[in-house]
Amino acid sequence: MLARFQGYLGLVLSRKTTDIDWLAAECVTGFDRFRAPLDESDRDRREHHRLSPAEASIFATFGYPYVLSEFQFHVSLAGPLDDGELGQVAEALEPHDAPFMKEKLKIQSLSLLGEANGGGAFEVISRHRFRHGTMRQQGQEC
Repeated sequence: MLARFQGYLGLVLSRKTTDIDWLAAECVTGFDRFRAPLDESDRDRREHHRLSPAEASIFATFGYPYVLSEFQFHVSLAGPLDDGELGQVAEALEPHDAPFMKEKLKIQSLSLLGEANGGGAFEVISRHRFRHGTMRQQGQEC
């Protein structure tokens, strides 16, 4: 379904799934050693004073507050935008998102992304297909 979160618009699953949560947690914990350490500007930018105690703890450990128990799978479509702009984008996308909402989610590969020079837009570094083709969520809809 289409959802708004923290100034972004994205597709989210209708409910949490253990398979996707497991994959995300494995990625976060397995690749954490490759992450650049946070500096004070990173901490300030995240406005950690607005985080719940669980989010603050995860942020201190992994550099991002919305992983592990705080993770929600999503595909960002637009943002950051103010509420009015988000409403306009959502209205424009609604007629086109119906086909995506009816299909079961299939994860066929995992991509590694990075930021050039430590900031800016994410760029694909590499893409890796799953050995057995697809990770499927039975009965799960966007």
